[in-house]
Amino acid sequence: METQIKGYADSVYKQSLMESAVTTRAETTNLLKKTATKKSAKTPLKGIDPQAIINCHVQHIERCMAARLESYQRAYEEARQVPSEEELNDILHDFQAAGELQVKHSSSFIDNFFKASSSRVPFDATSSLIEGSAKGHDRVLRSWETWRDKAGLRRTAPNAVKAAVKAVLHDEVATQEKESKMRIQQAAAATVKAPVKAEVQGVAELSPVEAEVTTQEKRTGQQTMLSYYWHFLKRLGDECNRTWRGELVAAALVAAGSYLLIRGVDAVAWTRFKTAGLSTAIALGCIALWHVLRTPWLLHKDALKGGSKSHKVHWASGFFGIAVLAGTVGGGG
Repeated sequence: METQIKGYADSVYKQSLMESAVTTRAETTNLLKKTATKKSAKTPLKGIDPQAIINCHVQHIERCMAARLESYQRAYEEARQVPSEEELNDILHDFQAAGELQVKHSSSFIDNFFKASSSRVPFDATSSLIEGSAKGHDRVLRSWETWRDKAGLRRTAPNAVKAAVKAVLHDEVATQEKESKMRIQQAAAATVKAPVKAEVQGVAELSPVEAEVTTQEKRTGQQTMLSYYWHFLKRLGDECNRTWRGELVAAALVAAGSYLLIRGVDAVAWTRFKTAGLSTAIALGCIALWHVLRTPWLLHKDALKGGSKSHKVHWASGFFGIAVLAGTVGGGG
């Protein structure tokens, strides 16, 4: 038991003990006043009834035991604490000891009272007090038992609440741990996927031709060799159609130059004309060959620019490209 609780209970009990002693003294005085004039064979001591004195002190003993118990109850209530089983047993022994002590004091008082009256004590005061205070002791004991049961209930309730709270906290901790594991797994999965995506993007950035080919495949379907050469012929015909005027002028200039050079050497007009025509054909063949070699580069350039920016060519240019390619191959042969 804590020292402060014990000290507070002792202070409260001392006050109650003094009040009970004053009450007992007042009751004894009133009893003497009422019976001072009564004298009989049964009350030889100036009319005083010995049992009445015993009853006054029996009530005092019960008040002292109850006050001792109530002092502890008040102390624990003020401290807002619940006594343990060991402390309750100490309190039980304490209020019983208080009753035994008051039996001794009351017995001594009664013996001295009768001796002062020069009379023999007509009974055993100690036995009478113990017998008379038995019922009071039982009443105080029942109060103690009620307090003990109440204290046990108050000790059990917080434990039950703590157990429930602990279970709830355990569930919350388990849920948080599960969520944390899920977040870690998701973060790990995202971390693994991110480098893969970055690597794929890096490869795509390093290979724009492949990206363009993939885009074109999604847009136009799987490329074939025939479709490639058809695009080649269309682009060849388109380029020749776009530049034929300037190229024809260049071929004419070559023919004129050849004619003028041969004129001073060969006097035959037909020979000069044939030489000029051959020069023109050679010039046009060289220009056509240059277009044939340049067209794949143009197609590759269009692929690098993107499908939306590729050069649009009419399908009729493909036939013109066939004619140019045939003329180039035939002329070279």
